[in-house]
Amino acid sequence: MMYRKHVWLIYPLLGLTAFLLSISASVDWMHYNWHYEHRVANQTWYQLFDSFSLTKEILFFWSSKLLGELIGFKWFIFSLTMGLTTLKLYYYERLSDKKPWLTIFFYCCFYLFLLEGTVLRVAYATAFVIVAIYFLFDKRPLLSFGLILLSSQIHLTCLVFLIIFPIYYSKYFFTALLVSFVLSPLFILFHFSLFDLIGSVAGYVNPKYQFYFGEKIIDTQNSTGLFFYFLAVFYALNLFVVYTLRNSIFSDPKARVLVGTGLMGIIFMSTMYTHVAPATRLAELMMITLPLYLTSVFLEWQKNKYYWVCYSIIIFAVLYALARFVYLYPSLIPFLK
Repeated sequence: MMYRKHVWLIYPLLGLTAFLLSISASVDWMHYNWHYEHRVANQTWYQLFDSFSLTKEILFFWSSKLLGELIGFKWFIFSLTMGLTTLKLYYYERLSDKKPWLTIFFYCCFYLFLLEGTVLRVAYATAFVIVAIYFLFDKRPLLSFGLILLSSQIHLTCLVFLIIFPIYYSKYFFTALLVSFVLSPLFILFHFSLFDLIGSVAGYVNPKYQFYFGEKIIDTQNSTGLFFYFLAVFYALNLFVVYTLRNSIFSDPKARVLVGTGLMGIIFMSTMYTHVAPATRLAELMMITLPLYLTSVFLEWQKNKYYWVCYSIIIFAVLYALARFVYLYPSLIPFLK
């Protein structure tokens, strides 16, 4: 297949594209650069060792300190983006039994701009999460567990992916998760939020996450008015996924893991709806398997010759990618400058 012959050219090119977008048009790049110059580069190695904690994401910050001093922070980010984008997309391909190009297409539509082009630490951490899922499916759970822990040293919230183990080994746990997903909008209907509870736990583990609970952040919640539309669209999409894959998600532990993590993302959004930023970030993090299970959905409808559904999925993905591009990089859109 022509695609497979050129993957080692395609994947780095996608990484390069995301890197160039990140340093030229992403607001987050300024925050990463500022944090490195004022918080990481200014610290001595003695100070880093003295403040050692497994809740401080030392794999990313210590490596940025070391390699930033050797080759510069921008080249450090360039190397990580190129290498880990290639690694991630390669394992997406390995996890996709059929039409891996379609999985990569969905990843580019839903995540390339958001992660590799903007939220860099999440992008790097989820590369190890995808590899961890692959090794869980390959019957190497200890290696998978270790990779999840490793990913948490780039972005601590990746510890939530430990949920893949009970989902994989227990269909009863998945059933409870599915029921929670279906009922999760009731939290919004009855004006009940778990944000304070979850926030207290997150702040205790790493005080840095108290940033998301500051008045300045809270006062600007849902400033675009898009959060509930976003939640409604992805709730409906995941409900459609569950309906389409209903014959496999209870019998196939691999399908359970891929779909179950996405459902967990919707649960986070519904139960933390009062605080948009962390709710959305957690949801987007958990739905990292979306390109894989959306491929399965596409193939299921294609097998039954409902081609209009397949076309609709493709159109939805493209429109989402365009909307995400405009939202993340308004400086590149002439009429938005």
